[in-house]
Formats: sequence, C-alpha cells, structure tokens
Amino acid sequence: MRTVEELATAGAVARGAEARRLVEALAADDRAGAPPDNHPATPAGKPAGSAHATAAAAAPAEDGSAQVTVRGAVLLHVSGASALDEERRAALPRDLRAAVDEPRVRVGAELVRLLREGHVRWRALAAGVALAAVGTVVEALLFRALFDRVARGLFGVVVALLAALLALELPLAWGLRRAGAAIEEKFRDLFMRKIPRLGDRYFQSRPVSDMAERAHLVHKLRALPTLAGDILRTALEIVVIAIALCWLDPRGAILAIALAAAMLAIPLLAEPAVAERDLRMRNHAGALGAVLSRRAAGAGDDPDARRGARARARAPGSAA
Repeated sequence: MRTVEELATAGAVARGAEARRLVEALAADDRAGAPPDNHPATPAGKPAGSAHATAAAAAPAEDGSAQVTVRGAVLLHVSGASALDEERRAALPRDLRAAVDEPRVRVGAELVRLLREGHVRWRALAAGVALAAVGTVVEALLFRALFDRVARGLFGVVVALLAALLALELPLAWGLRRAGAAIEEKFRDLFMRKIPRLGDRYFQSRPVSDMAERAHLVHKLRALPTLAGDILRTALEIVVIAIALCWLDPRGAILAIALAAAMLAIPLLAEPAVAERDLRMRNHAGALGAVLSRRAAGAGDDPDARRGARARARAPGSAA
C-alpha cells in the first residue's frame, strides 16, 4: 500500500482502478512467490512473507526468541549529544578516535591553500573580477547616454571602454581556468596520497558506486573558480547598481536597497534546501547504481555472490 501510495503521489500511477489493480497484482505476486514461515525453502535470515514488505518475521534466535528482518534504509536521529571525556575517548577504537579527534575541515582555507600551492594569484583574480563588474555597469550607463544624446567624444569613450574590458576579460578568463586546473591537480595529488592510508572499514561503509561517482566528478573542481568569479561579479553588479539608484533617486533608496538585499539573500537562503535535495538525489542514484551493478553481475540478493561480484569488479584488468 505504501509503495502504491508513493507512486500515486508522484503521478506514476493514477488513483482509483489503476492503483487498485496494481495493489492486487503485487499481493498476488507475494502470495505466489513467498513461502510460508516454516517452509524449508525459506533460508535463515531471509524475510518470509511479502516480498515488498520492509519488515518480516525471521528465523528464531538461538535462545528461541523471536526475530524480525528489516530491509531498506535505516534513519538515525541523535539528540542530546555531549562531548566525550578522556576516559570514554580512550575507550574508542583507533579509527573512531581518529575521526573524533580530527579537526573540522575549513573548505575556504583549504581552497586558498591549494591556490597558493599552485602559485595562483587569487587576490589579483578577485580584483580583476571586481573591475570587470564595475566596468559592465559603467558600460551600460555610457550606452544609455549614447542613445539619449550624441555627445562629441562619447562614442570614442565607449569604444575605449570596450577595448579595456576586452583586454581585462581575456587574461581574467585564462587566470580563472588556470586556477581551476591548479585546484584539480592538487586535489588529485592529495587524493592519491590519502587512498593508501585509508582502512578497509572506510570502504566497507560506503557503496562502491558512490565512491566511483565521487571520483569521476573530481573534474568539476576545474570550473569552481569560474563559477566563483561569476557569483562575485553578479553580486558586485547588484551592489553597484543599487548604489547608483540610491544616488540618482534618494527617495527610492529604501526600495533599491530592499530589492538588492532580496536578490542577494534569496539564493543564499535557498541553497541549503537545494543542496539537501541534490544530496538525496545523488544518494538515490548511487543506490540504484549499486543495485543495477549487482544485477548485471548476476549476484542477486545473495551476500556471498555480492562479495564475489565486488571482488571481480575490483580485480585488476576487470571489465569495469
């Protein structure tokens, strides 16, 4: 019922007769393909009963107590967390203690460090982006004045400004691309140095498809400086235009400031929600990739077969 309800909410199944037929078909599949709880064909630890249920009765434990097999995602909610004292910290396993003692990573500082190691003059790039943003606003004002009235020498000023902006944009675009290449190169170097020092527990705690996707997406770091430059340029243009509107029409300064603040604040406030949904989509895609890879390898739901397929995928010279 929950599956059909989710499909109907997403618009994949029409409510009414179509949803009812789907429920009946799923129930018929369960009755035809699921053996009873005490059937000898039911392996120990396998869920008996509905093939679509998230929880089902399992084989009793050694002491005879009843057990339940649960499959699906496990959601943990932690509340009231407190810092560990020295005694409890010392009792943790070495891997967990290293994770607890590891300082929090500052992404901005790490990016600046990578840029410095790549000999990238990021301050000059930031100043160039600021000049380009101001030049774009001045260009718009000059074009407006050029269309309003033809003043002697104004056309020459516009041409000189366009030439100056072109002379600024070309090295600026090259510098941003070079900064992106430096970040990607340094990150790949650090990644290759870190991989051999990671324990097996780290790899066992994450799907292979998720780690492969993250490794394949490293090339997107190359576009990070260009994206940051576009964001900075847009923000500066909004600020400069707001200041110009306040100077031209002081009575409308409050409205101009409010609109500028809204244009800057709305994307920042919406970013956590967008990032959360993007993360959920990536996790879902990674899980689907893992399922499809197991089916392609013929592993099915057998743990031993899954381990064998994973070992074949990691073996040198494999088809992967």
